[in-house]
Amino acid sequence: IYKNNIKFKKLIKTINLMFLRLVQEGFFNKKYYVNKKNLILSPCDFHIGNMIFNKKLYFIDFEYSGLDDPAKIFSIFFLQPELNIAKKYFLENFNKINFIKNKLFRNNVEYLMPLNYLRWSLILLNSLNKEKIKNKQKLIKKVENFMFTRIEYYMMYKNFL
Repeated sequence: IYKNNIKFKKLIKTINLMFLRLVQEGFFNKKYYVNKKNLILSPCDFHIGNMIFNKKLYFIDFEYSGLDDPAKIFSIFFLQPELNIAKKYFLENFNKINFIKNKLFRNNVEYLMPLNYLRWSLILLNSLNKEKIKNKQKLIKKVENFMFTRIEYYMMYKNFL
């Protein structure tokens, strides 16, 4: 299905090159430290689509649940495609959230942003496998839009070089 789709092939190539850039520039040589005492029980698939709002907030879809780093959950949530939060707004308000006074937590969130940018890009591309052929171009456009509007989150990797 995809071998003749130029846009799909271009997106895969772009994601691959972005990942290789992280490898080549030594991004993964930097310290990412998680204290096991700080791990929390997490649905690990934490996004708006897995929440029900009805006077209270309910979380559903725990098939991937387990212990996880709160920084990972935080970065995944704020990069989800359903929320389009500009990096500038995100950073301006990052320190206003009470539980983010921990410097290690902040460092880990910022470190994970480029990786979760790539993660969401791949998740969106994978959704092409589930859609009818008539919707594939619309989904490819959604991936392109996500990657274009969130590129500043990927560029946060430069803070760790």
